[in-house]
Amino acid sequence: MRIPDHIFRQYDIRGLVDGELTPDVARSVGKAYGTLAHEQSRKTP
Repeated sequence: MRIPDHIFRQYDIRGLVDGELTPDVARSVGKAYGTLAHEQSRKTP
């Protein structure tokens, strides 16, 4: 799956629902964010 770069803004994610923003895109972005948050939480005491 390819996620379009232009949906990512400085403070948000924007795109057309069921066009650029599909359930698969939302799931992938959420999973990536969760992974990043988990890794960051392990680095801080």
